[in-house]
Parts: sequence; C-alpha cells; structure tokens
Amino acid sequence: SEAQRMTQLVEDLLILARTDAQIVEMPRAPVDLRDILQAVAAELNSLAQTRQIHIQTALGAVPAIIAGNRPALHRLFVGLLDNALKYSHPSGEVIVTVERQDTRLSVTIQDFGAGIGETDLPHIFERFYRADRSRTGSGHGLGLPLAESIATAHRAKIEVRSVAGAGSSFTVIFPSRDPHPDPAQLAKASALARN
Repeated sequence: SEAQRMTQLVEDLLILARTDAQIVEMPRAPVDLRDILQAVAAELNSLAQTRQIHIQTALGAVPAIIAGNRPALHRLFVGLLDNALKYSHPSGEVIVTVERQDTRLSVTIQDFGAGIGETDLPHIFERFYRADRSRTGSGHGLGLPLAESIATAHRAKIEVRSVAGAGSSFTVIFPSRDPHPDPAQLAKASALARN
C-alpha cells in the first residue's frame, strides 16, 4: 500500500512538472461530459460502496459537448469525486450534476461531509497543502492542484463552496463551444493526456 502511494506521488509530481514546463500539446476533440462522468462514477462506485456512500448522478438527457481531452478530463473528475468520497460521512451521498446555462456548461460534485474550514479554503489548490483536523486522509495534497491545472487548460474554472461540518461543492464551469483552443493553455496540462 505504501509503495502504491509513493508511486502515485511520483507520477503526480511528474505530471505537474510537465504541465509547468509546457512541453507537449494536448489534443482536444468534441466530448460529451456525461459519458466521462458516467465512466468516473462507475470506476469509483466500489470505493463508494466500501464507504457506504451513494453516488447520485443528474446528467440530463441533452448532450453536454465541449472541446476537450478525454483522458485529462477523466482524471480531473476522478480527483474531484474521490475527494468528495474521502470527506463524506458513512451512509451519506455525493451528487454529480450537469447544468447548461447560455453558452456555458457546468459540472458540480457535491458532498455533505466534513467540509472545508474558512481558513483552509483559500489554500486548497496549493500543492501539498493539507487541511488539518477533519480533512485528513491518505493523499499528498496534489489532487486538487492537478484538477485545477486540467480545468485551466480547458479554459474552465473551478468554483468551490464549503461550510465546515456541512459539506462542499466543486463546480467546474466550461465554455460549451470553444472552436479556437489556446495552444499555451493546452500545453499547461499536456502530460495528463499520457496518463
């Protein structure tokens, strides 16, 4: 178990180093966010069951198409959903929602668990930052920085709302149509496409 954790740490550090260096471009194509979210929910379902947490999805019947890199987006949502499961209370639930508004698409992952303290909230996207007290776990503090890097490469932003003891919601807001991707932004998370 410790060897696996160290391997994951090294892989995450290499990915962040490559994105900082902007050494490889990340190809994008039309992808339906609903397909990625369904795959992520299925992948983490056994973990959720182990923790007696129910994953509820509300993805809608209308396609949610963006210009994106499927492997990188998969990693983004695995990180956010894993984070929600990690800090949920046993027998709780996590809700994954897709919403469409004007020219934007958003994905919200909401839990009703430990939440994030007001003093910790400004720092959660800093590398190796670990909020103390209730938000302890087996991670190394790289999951949210990786998620933010991928979101930025897709011209998206992550909005966080949280109340300590009442849960958190992470909303990734995408432009629904992005026909002219920015090569500099794409390169920022390029290495993620390899993993």
